[in-house]
Amino acid sequence: NLYIQDYSKCLSEKTKAHIRQASAELQEKTKTHVCVVIADYPPKPIAQYAETIAHNWELGDKNPQNSIVIAIYTSIEDLSERAIYLGDNNSDLFTKSELRLLFNKSDFKDRAFERATIKAYNKVLKKVCDKHQVQLTTPELSPYTIWYLIYFWSLLIGVFLFLLLVLWYIFSDPLGFIALLIFGKSSTSTSGSSRSSGGGGSSGGGGTDSRF
Repeated sequence: NLYIQDYSKCLSEKTKAHIRQASAELQEKTKTHVCVVIADYPPKPIAQYAETIAHNWELGDKNPQNSIVIAIYTSIEDLSERAIYLGDNNSDLFTKSELRLLFNKSDFKDRAFERATIKAYNKVLKKVCDKHQVQLTTPELSPYTIWYLIYFWSLLIGVFLFLLLVLWYIFSDPLGFIALLIFGKSSTSTSGSSRSSGGGGSSGGGGTDSRF
């Protein structure tokens, strides 16, 4: 059975192997055939393309009504089209609002096709499992790589430390913080400047005394 066809070669072997394994288990337990197709150039409108695949590839044990096709187009203009075909037996799987949120626009904008595909695929599998009240033994695949997680947590820790520094400054010198926001300098530097000016005045006074 066909579960993944990556014509654009944007998915890793690990992701494709996971989709094959999870989709095969899902079909065995629910008779629902989930297929993912990613193509470079659109031979026809995306929704029509997804429906054509469901029928011509004889998905769902030659019953397209048991099939779900996740279709994604990629293009050299940094644009992408995506659609999902739901056979009649799965037509009630998503509400209209859920379908609009199935694909994350920011992922496609960044050309993170693998992450977007995994996210959408996981949502579809969860919906089918909930509908049929089954649980897969195949673990869910994370859409994020280890380097993405390291970057995310590093950024989060950096923001946290910056906020701690700001709070420490506020509580250690609240008047200075207010002055910094209003005048662009702390009360400490302002008072220091005043003392320096005062010193100059004393020096001037000393000159007057020396003249007499």
